[in-house]
Amino acid sequence: MENLKKNPNVQMNGTPPFPWVGGKRRLLPELIKNLPNDLDQRKIYVEPFVGGGALFFWIRQHFPHLHCIINDSNEHLINVYRIIRDQPSDLLARLDLLQQLYEILQDRDDRRKFFMEQRASYNAEKQDKIKQAALFIFLMRTCYNGVYSVNRHGQLTMTFGNWQRTRIADKESIFTNSRLLQDVEI
Repeated sequence: MENLKKNPNVQMNGTPPFPWVGGKRRLLPELIKNLPNDLDQRKIYVEPFVGGGALFFWIRQHFPHLHCIINDSNEHLINVYRIIRDQPSDLLARLDLLQQLYEILQDRDDRRKFFMEQRASYNAEKQDKIKQAALFIFLMRTCYNGVYSVNRHGQLTMTFGNWQRTRIADKESIFTNSRLLQDVEI
């Protein structure tokens, strides 16, 4: 553990599946330095507010023996992690379709309209959990600066922002994260 603290390797195979305001990826070297010295001898790691999961994914890769429990008060976010863990292929099929539909649109206004339609669909109906997770990832990757926002009724209100080259369906990342989430209590 001491060697990791002195030379923190922040290169990770698994990465947060979308941008998250307050994410800790850039702070990882400092966070690693402040981890308990006996982490390699502990049995359980609990992440009470996983958010984008940068610290969790780093710990999962460097301390695979730990029984990990991740949590968050955001039920939408928790659904995404469960779907990534349990049904990555189904999720990728939905993300691929969204990617294709989005890339066909060349005009910013058309992409904004598509974004707003997907946001309305997410808010209007309780879709199956896979579609909900795919729409959540799509919206987070195409909204303004990855800013997640909801109104007082719990409906997504994020605004459209990223319209140029957006990678919505990241196959490698989804499968890597799925492997890292196996046996994780969510």
